[in-house]
Amino acid sequence: MGFTALHFTQVRVRPGFRTAVMLLCWEASFAMAYDTWFGVTYLAGLAGELKLSVGSMTWLASLPFIGQIGQLFGFWFLHRVISVKKYTVGVAALARGVWVIPLILAWFWGAKVLVLSQPFPVGTWFGVMAIVAMLSAVLASSSSMTWFTWIVLLVPGRVRGRFFGLRQRYVMAALVVANGVGAVFLSWKPGGLYAGYFLVACLGLLSAGISTYLLWHVP
Repeated sequence: MGFTALHFTQVRVRPGFRTAVMLLCWEASFAMAYDTWFGVTYLAGLAGELKLSVGSMTWLASLPFIGQIGQLFGFWFLHRVISVKKYTVGVAALARGVWVIPLILAWFWGAKVLVLSQPFPVGTWFGVMAIVAMLSAVLASSSSMTWFTWIVLLVPGRVRGRFFGLRQRYVMAALVVANGVGAVFLSWKPGGLYAGYFLVACLGLLSAGISTYLLWHVP
């Protein structure tokens, strides 16, 4: 996965371009880890373990398609923002940051289960999570639309194929690692609490933060 001479040294590129490429590759790997741990597959698995209705599962399955309407917002803002980079990074950070809401609620209500022996409000919490998931999907698709515009401006056409090929290596490696981590921790349920899902969600937010940080520092 190294950044060898075979990739980009055979063509002339702008100063700082290779740094930008490496930042984008590592950013993509952390973004893939985040997308995996907060993806529909993991959310549907949690919904199944919580014994939620088939309607809830159908709602989750539709989230990616609902989220695609965010591309319309991205297209509208693309012609009105001063900086495509600032819009892309800012909206991506917001799309990822909203997941803090159900995570804090899970910690708060989970603590009540342990300390006060109060039942966990599964239905209410999952409803909040579904709303957050839909909002995050809309914002993410809006950000991804402007991201492609930014990349077209950043990466010259003559090396764009090499860039996406190299980036895909990092994405696939992150996908394997993220699913491996999920397989290890998701079944961890001390005291009947879904601590494994909580831990994976925390790792997902950490990955999202690192990805956003790297994206912001692309020259």
